[in-house]
Formats: sequence, structure tokens, C-alpha cells
Amino acid sequence: MIGAASRAQEPADAAAARSPEAAGFWSVETISTYPSFLGIQADWNRLVSEAGFTHPFLTHEWVRTWWESFGTGSRLQVVTVRRDGMLVGIAPLIERQRRLYGLRVRCLELMSNEHTPRADLILAAERRAEACRAIWLHLSARRSGWDILRLAQLPDDSSNLAEMGCLAGRDGFLTGLWPSSQSPFLAVRGSWERYMKGLDAKYRSNLRNRMRRLEAHGAVSIETVEGGERLNGAMEEALRLEAAGWKGRAGSAIASCEQTRLFYTTLARRAARSGWLRLQFLVAGDRRIAVHLSLRFGDRQFLLKPGYDPEYSGCSPGSLLCMLALQDAHARGSVEFDFLGEADEWKLQWTRQVRPHSWLFVFSDRLRGRLIHSVKFRVAPLVGRWRCALGAGRQHRRSK
Repeated sequence: MIGAASRAQEPADAAAARSPEAAGFWSVETISTYPSFLGIQADWNRLVSEAGFTHPFLTHEWVRTWWESFGTGSRLQVVTVRRDGMLVGIAPLIERQRRLYGLRVRCLELMSNEHTPRADLILAAERRAEACRAIWLHLSARRSGWDILRLAQLPDDSSNLAEMGCLAGRDGFLTGLWPSSQSPFLAVRGSWERYMKGLDAKYRSNLRNRMRRLEAHGAVSIETVEGGERLNGAMEEALRLEAAGWKGRAGSAIASCEQTRLFYTTLARRAARSGWLRLQFLVAGDRRIAVHLSLRFGDRQFLLKPGYDPEYSGCSPGSLLCMLALQDAHARGSVEFDFLGEADEWKLQWTRQVRPHSWLFVFSDRLRGRLIHSVKFRVAPLVGRWRCALGAGRQHRRSK
């Protein structure tokens, strides 16, 4: 356990974090109980706003939903930093046992998994460096309780990614950086007509042809559900469409797993209450044939999950819905449409802009931590390269 009490203050850590510029009383706490976590919602969301985040993935609503859905087997270890009683820093961490290359590993990690598009530390812009250092000192003082500190899915332009790596390195901790997803996004500029003219001419022609083909099934429109009495039924329809294709067959659809179903249905309800939800359907005649489960946060739109009915695959319903959703984003004055996830080919038809992400690993400076670092960042890459070379050699011999 990291921190003996659920909200025990750590003034010693905070004092070490002070600099001549960081006047005031600083305190660091570890929140490890659910009621205490719920109790800081207002301060949490205020800090998200002050930190300048323009996405919803660090809001209390998102993190709470994640914990309720995926937290089984983990322990809350949310580190908070206050200056004169004001919350200026949060590390939304959990403690979890993992197995890495056959080794049992004690991990401190951000609340994230494959359903987390983006993560970070939450630090007040004006106190970012001091708050980051206070968090690091708090964690490093408790290094006997963890083998790996894993900060997953930070955008590469996050100042916290570099800062935490530098702080750990200066104190003699081994670190490693693992490149993750490059998420496509579209910076919305100018008119819709101008944007469409900038797309590949053949792709535009294909879209027109697919639209004409779909119109043979009835009038084509986009339907948006943002909450209210229609939400539950619309969400069930969205889950059906998302599972209708290869995801359902592969068992990777939202509805294929109780935890993911709980996450997205709970998130939809909370997002609707906050005014973020945009559940968009492509409708042909009177039938919903494709869906975007999206969030609109401020003036940005985020595509969490798409899906479509494979019965209409000849009309490219996914592409047509994407076109209409982007047109709607232009009309609403959005400044960005974030496709999230990996740089899939269908996303790159609409934009060439990508946002890279990385995972930062910090290893305990004890023997066990150094061993795990060696396995992950030295031995495993060598084995991977050896396997690739061996496979290439076999392929070459077969081709002779």
C-alpha cells in the first residue's frame, strides 16, 4: 500500500518541493477511498479547466466512470497537491499487480487502458513545475512500494511527460519511453466547401457515388441524440451497430464485455447530463445504418466509437456518416475534430494531421526495478529484432 491513510497529509514532501518562487504552505495527499475521491469532484474539474485541457478525458466524470467500470483488482492511489488549501495538482493513479515477461510487477499507473484516448497529470498552469515536483517527491519517497511507475498515453507535447522523466532521471531512476498511438485529427479551418475541395478527387467522387447509391434506400440524413428520453434506446441501437461488423465477430465490440458496456453506457448518461454527448446516426429512409459515439467538449469533437450495418457496406455508410459529421462540425464552429485512436487508413482519408502519444515508464531504483527495466528495454527489444530477422531469413529461403 502506498500511503497508510486515505487522506494523510505529507508536508515533508511538499516542503522539499518548495523553491524561492513557491511561497505558501504546500501539502500532498494520497486519496485511496472512493468517498474521498467523490468528494473532490468540484475542485478536480476546476483544476482541469485551469490546467488548460481541451479534452474530456481527465474530467472527474470520465475518470470516475473509468474507475467504476475497470477498477476491479486495483486500488485508488490518487495523489493531490494543494497550495494554501487550493488544489493545484492531481496524479490520477491506481495501484495494480501485473505480470511482465513472466515477472510479478507492482505498478503505480494512471487510470487508463485501451479505452483511454489520452491521459496526463492535472497541474495548474501557473504552478505546474512545483506541483509536478511535489508529486514526484511523494512517489519517489515511497519507491519501496512499487516497481514501475507507468504514465500511459500522454501526448508527446505534454510538458509533464518530459518533466517527470527529467525528475526521475536526476534522482537516479531508470526510465523508458514507449511510443504509442498517433491519433489523427482535423483542425477545422475555413469553409466546408473549401475543405472538401482539398480532398483527393477520386475519394470525393466515390463519396458522391456512394451517396447516390444509398439514396436509393430512402432519404439520407444525420440524426443526433444528445440526451433525454431517447437516450437509452439510441444507445442500445448504437451498441448494436458497433457490434454488427467484424468487432462483434472478433469479440471486441463494446457489447461483448460487461465492463466495456458499463463504461460506455454510464459515460453516455453522464456526458448527456454535462452537455457533451453527441450520438450521431446515419439514417437511410427510416433506418439507422451507422453511428458515431462522440463527445463535444468546448469547441472540439471527439469520436470515441464508430459502427455501421454491414448490410449496407456497398454504400460505405461509415464514410458517408463521417462526411456528414465533419460537415456538422464545420457548421457548429468546431475548431477540431479528433478521430482518436490509431492512424487507421480510413481516418487518413480525411486528414494527415496526427497527434503522437507515448508511455513513460519509471523503474524503482532497487535491484528489482533495474532488472525489470533491463528486460523491457534491452532484452525484449533484442529478442524482437532477432525474431524479425529470423522470420525474414525463413521467408527469403522459401522464396528461392
